[in-house]
Amino acid sequence: MNSKGLILVVDDEVDILRVYSQFLRRAGYDVLEATTGNEGLQKVRALKPDLVLLDVRLPDLGGMDVCQQIKSDPNFRDILVILCSGDAISHEDKVDGLGTGADEYLSKPVNHAELLARIRTMMRIRDNVAALRASEEHHRRLIDILPDAFCVIRPQGQIMSVNSRAVVMLGYDGPKDLIGKTLFSLISAKDSGRIKQDFLAAMETGSLSATAYTLLKNDRSAVRVELSATVSNQGVGQPVAMVCVMRDITERSEATRRIQQLLSLLDQAHDVIIVRDLDQHIHYFNQGAERILGWKAEEVKGRRVSEILFQEPANFASAQDQLLRTGIWTGELLAFDKLERPIIFQTRWTLVSETIENFPLVVCIYTDITEQKLAEERLRDHEALSRRILGSALEGFCRLDLEGQLLDVNEACCRITGYSREELLSMNISNLDINLASREVTLQRIQEIVQSGGGRSETIYRHKEGRLIDVELITTSLKLRQTYIFKFLRDQTERKRTEKLLRSSEERFRQLADNLRQVFWMVDVTSRELIYVSPAYEEIWGRTCKSLYANNLDWLEAVHPEDRPRILAAVQTKQTNGTYDEIYRIIRPDGSIRWIQDRAIPIRDEAGSVFRLAGLAEDITRRKEGWDALYESEAHKSAIMRVALDAILTIDHAGTIIELNSAAEKMFTKHRAKLVGQDITKIIPSPLRSWFQNGLASHFSGKIGPATGSRIELPVLRTDGSRFFGEIGIVRVELKGQPTFTLNIRDITQRKRAEEELRSFHRRIIETQEAERLRIAGELHDGINQIIASVKMRLKKVDNMLPGNKPAAREILSRCDQLLVKALEENRRIARNLRPSDLDDFGLFAACQNYCDEIRLHSNLQIQCLIDSYNERLPSDLEMNLFRILQEAISNIEKHAKARAIKVQLQVQGHSIHLKISDDGCGFNLKKKADTKKKHRGFGVANMRERVVLLGGTFEIRSVAKKGTTITVIVPTRPVP
Repeated sequence: MNSKGLILVVDDEVDILRVYSQFLRRAGYDVLEATTGNEGLQKVRALKPDLVLLDVRLPDLGGMDVCQQIKSDPNFRDILVILCSGDAISHEDKVDGLGTGADEYLSKPVNHAELLARIRTMMRIRDNVAALRASEEHHRRLIDILPDAFCVIRPQGQIMSVNSRAVVMLGYDGPKDLIGKTLFSLISAKDSGRIKQDFLAAMETGSLSATAYTLLKNDRSAVRVELSATVSNQGVGQPVAMVCVMRDITERSEATRRIQQLLSLLDQAHDVIIVRDLDQHIHYFNQGAERILGWKAEEVKGRRVSEILFQEPANFASAQDQLLRTGIWTGELLAFDKLERPIIFQTRWTLVSETIENFPLVVCIYTDITEQKLAEERLRDHEALSRRILGSALEGFCRLDLEGQLLDVNEACCRITGYSREELLSMNISNLDINLASREVTLQRIQEIVQSGGGRSETIYRHKEGRLIDVELITTSLKLRQTYIFKFLRDQTERKRTEKLLRSSEERFRQLADNLRQVFWMVDVTSRELIYVSPAYEEIWGRTCKSLYANNLDWLEAVHPEDRPRILAAVQTKQTNGTYDEIYRIIRPDGSIRWIQDRAIPIRDEAGSVFRLAGLAEDITRRKEGWDALYESEAHKSAIMRVALDAILTIDHAGTIIELNSAAEKMFTKHRAKLVGQDITKIIPSPLRSWFQNGLASHFSGKIGPATGSRIELPVLRTDGSRFFGEIGIVRVELKGQPTFTLNIRDITQRKRAEEELRSFHRRIIETQEAERLRIAGELHDGINQIIASVKMRLKKVDNMLPGNKPAAREILSRCDQLLVKALEENRRIARNLRPSDLDDFGLFAACQNYCDEIRLHSNLQIQCLIDSYNERLPSDLEMNLFRILQEAISNIEKHAKARAIKVQLQVQGHSIHLKISDDGCGFNLKKKADTKKKHRGFGVANMRERVVLLGGTFEIRSVAKKGTTITVIVPTRPVP
């Protein structure tokens, strides 16, 4: 059953102490006992109970003094204290007691039901207070991580608290620098009066919504904020504070200002620019629209576009559908101005999804092409001539008037620019040629063509998609009915791009070569002249590039004399056929030696002949040292693996064998080829296989299953089914990725046989010990106990015979009687320990549970028992040995561990029993302990280990200094087959 809480009962009257303890334990509480004030304080400091039931009258330190010490310690502020007294029950006593910090003052005798109800109520209140504190801390943290600044101010403006965002936004070092200041002192002078008026109004209305102010940072720079506030009132409605949330809107204000600037620029445009929503409501109407359409922006804002511009809703709806599908629409629309005069517009609609208003808007640009349409009508008489010229042109062709207006184009021109014929005929040449930036420049260029008669030039056109096109032009002027400009154009974009890419590639190559840590070099095959060497040559060789350009064998002179003949021969024979890849040493001018890896690649011309050599020389000194060290390490490892008498296997994280030595082949009677790739758990007997697999799954961390660093003795299976007894050590190998493990397996069969003989001897000793214990327990019960009982009866008879005027004698007899009672109880306890009757009557699991309960009652240890309900009886020797191991372990903990808590787990898992005893004591160094045992001949752990070995199981002990000790015992419920 789960404990409802830990209660410390402090009372110098033992009978009352026991009554309270038994009553509270039956109610589900864990109970500690103390008979003096000092003992009570020690247990409060050591175990920190949930509640202290404290007698007022104590022999050493009064209950009120104990209560005052508990309540004055901030570490124990949540401990509840109930004062009880049978004589100090006046109102003054209770006032004094509650004045020390006590949570309740009760008069004895106390009704048990009332006491239990008061305890439950106080525990519930304590839990609610703790939950309230946690809730307050949770809300404080939430406020502290808000993205907006948060502060609480008094009605007069003093800041009471702020979050970290407010501190950062205002440029202060911490909250303490802001607390105590007035919010009004942080407001700029121009907003100071306004915010005070707004706050006065907020005190009446209860809130202030999203109002912008300018605050001054710590460095007196300005920050624009949007402030919202709400008034916090007391129960009677009186304002006590104002909660403010401030959002930095500096960037938003700047964005608004820039938008206004952009709108001002749009007002300078000659075209009609209208911004509307998808329901056609107008949001923006520029000055160009006012000038062309005759409407004022104030007249049309909010009205539908179709109501004031268009008389053909079907055409407008069709364009709107295409806009919604593609996000853009271009075309011609017939509109009407305010006086209902028709205007032909070249129209472009663009759908903008992300806007400040958070809903889609449509940007509409209308270009008045009415005059252009009329011009087209006047120029139809020239179409025949244009077609003949266009038909004979192989490249793009266009015809312009002296204003630069496009009058005719061919298909090639449309293909080059990306526009349709209709679109081009509505455009001026300056709309295409980016070098004609203005009308004046366009007219000047046309006049130059008319005067010179034309010529060849290059320029850049802007494609409809926005990309730039390099164009070669042949331009001429021709006078027909009027003078026209004819342009023949050729797209040079690909050629220009290729030339640019080539130049860029050459530049990147040079930058790459110049910044390589390796030496890049290039040589002409015919002349052997050095074409290029990267600056890394100077860093690696310690010689200048200039010296190498002057003497192309300068690098070879630095090659180590022992390597130079080989490298010279390789240069002459291998470089041109692509097999040159050499490692050699060089001697730098400072005398240091470096290792170089030098490679060459032949470069061939179109005929397949080698005309250049390109190479890369790399300093591999550190890598070479690493190779040498790795080779030496591998040699040492190989030697160890060859000479080792034990089997050494390396497995991956999944348990697959990846490497083994010859001793492993001999031990498992199989060739390495048949062992590599096998599952390591196949060598573990089935009763222990899941235990080993759990350890493997946890990377042998020791949480479950075997641990790295431990030595495990268990039967090992060969591939032919035979078995031997082995000792296994596990070492974790840390590499990149998943870990690997090395297993050292030693055949200890011969040692085990010798140990078996010794165990047989030990078994007989243990059996003799148990028989002797049974005999002594019987003699204690039948002999000494009877003698003590007889003496007790005779003392009683003597007591009855004494006259009434002999109180001193009666006191002596009473004390003797008490000593005899204690002797009798001690005798019974010794007899139970020598041969526990629970073990014979109820079996191992019940006996262990009862033993833990008894230890819990007679010691200060907290024992947590996790014991299976297992009704089947086990072999008597198995039950007795496991019980003795538990006894020995807990006895050691009581004597040496200085522990406060013990955890006992006894469980049946498959065909094995798992016993685990752990404590939170001081722990010890296993190696040092083993050395100490050799000197002092300690037998506690050795006795436990021998008993486990007798049962055919495994015994493991792990201990960490200051963190406790854990003993794990696993034994089969029946002999291992």
